[in-house]
Amino acid sequence: MAEAMERVFHLTGEALLAYPYLTETEKFKGKDTGNYSVTLILQDEKSYKALFDKIMTVGKKLHGDRQFKNPLRSTDDDNGGESTPLIDKGAPEGWSIKATTKYRVDLVDRDPKQPLQAIEFYPGMVVRAHLSLVPYDGLGRGVKAYLQGLQKVKDAPRLNLGGAGSGSPFYNLDDPKEDRMAAAEEGLSL
Repeated sequence: MAEAMERVFHLTGEALLAYPYLTETEKFKGKDTGNYSVTLILQDEKSYKALFDKIMTVGKKLHGDRQFKNPLRSTDDDNGGESTPLIDKGAPEGWSIKATTKYRVDLVDRDPKQPLQAIEFYPGMVVRAHLSLVPYDGLGRGVKAYLQGLQKVKDAPRLNLGGAGSGSPFYNLDDPKEDRMAAAEEGLSL
């Protein structure tokens, strides 16, 4: 089974950062997963193709011609009716991939010698991610993406896709009256 743990590394092209859980581990249905994670949205077809080809190579090495789960999906995919497509939440067209880790990772600025803090990464920031791809076979067959590091490429408008990593509920409000109304609904005082 040593072959199943062989990691293949991949550096993505530019991607939008969505759902960054970098300051604390993510929670799912009220339970702590114990993992830090990011969801990335690739919009460039060349970046998508490079990652897709790498995932297929990794998966076929363990699974051969058998079908296996690919962690890369279209932003309009509803995962067989299990979730709301990202595009319906306001994400741009493209392909998404979720990468997780149990450990803190390297977070750097445009200049990789300049470290950044996890709090400096926000939904919508343009990043490059260093991933490791690992095939698995056990409770299902597939390829898992693990986060090794994240590099800020440039600032961009914030994305508010919902969820804990997606920013303030007040982000899209321009009118102070609407701010007060939304705050009242949440039981907050402004």
